[in-house]
Amino acid sequence: MPSAISTDVLIVGAGVAGLWLNARLRRLGYSTVLVERASLGGEQTIKSQGIIHGGTKYALHGALTGASEAIADMPRRWREALAGNGELDLSRTRLLSDAHYLWSPGTLAGNLTSFFASKAVRGRVDQVKGDQLPPALQDRAFKGKVYRLAELVVDVPSLLANLAELAGESLLAGERIEPLREGNALVGLRVDDREIRAQRIVLSAGAGTEGLLQALGLDQPAMQTRPLHMVMAKGPNLKPLYAHCLGGGPKPRVTVTTHPAADGQWVWYLGGDLAEADGVAREPAA
Repeated sequence: MPSAISTDVLIVGAGVAGLWLNARLRRLGYSTVLVERASLGGEQTIKSQGIIHGGTKYALHGALTGASEAIADMPRRWREALAGNGELDLSRTRLLSDAHYLWSPGTLAGNLTSFFASKAVRGRVDQVKGDQLPPALQDRAFKGKVYRLAELVVDVPSLLANLAELAGESLLAGERIEPLREGNALVGLRVDDREIRAQRIVLSAGAGTEGLLQALGLDQPAMQTRPLHMVMAKGPNLKPLYAHCLGGGPKPRVTVTTHPAADGQWVWYLGGDLAEADGVAREPAA
């Protein structure tokens, strides 16, 4: 039988949340074990668009909210980490775009125009024109309005590789995970017949957390899962674009990020309402 392991913190799920937490704890001097059953970030993280949101997306009805303000400081924290002088050293992570944009095909609603010009979002949202526009929108036929958001977009594969380096020897592959108890007390987890004792256990397994909670006899917190049908478009003439396209509602009609393919071409990765309410109702071929 494999030898038992004792650690300060046992983390289950090596997506970006688990990897980030693992690196932070190790930097603070804690011993950690990070368990993953498949590839690092291979489920939800690798399919994300890499946008480091600062909250503007959640204020498109024209007012700041608790959700928008809760993550307002996130871009600053990530920029410091990418520069190598933040709470983590992510200087090996590739930056795809130093800004994310917001564009409207026509005119903006009056309340949104006033909101973007207000002191509440000064420095976070700025209108751009002419050669300041993203390359994909620098066309004479384009008549809409464009705003530059103080957000950024990172290359997710390079981020995962960077965080994996910071994980050192703390990573452990594990398929079967069961609670390890002494009496009524949870003292760790049994991972593929290996006992891992820990002072604290953190579940960061995304969709897999539901099954882990059931195995631990817990029904809270309840899991939220939302279907998505993301869209990809690839072509030799596509220009880089990192932007939300405004529709008539409080959510972006389309959210576009651009990613390099192995053959040197760009791929547009499309989310927003196109991938949510509208996309889920369609068959993949549509």
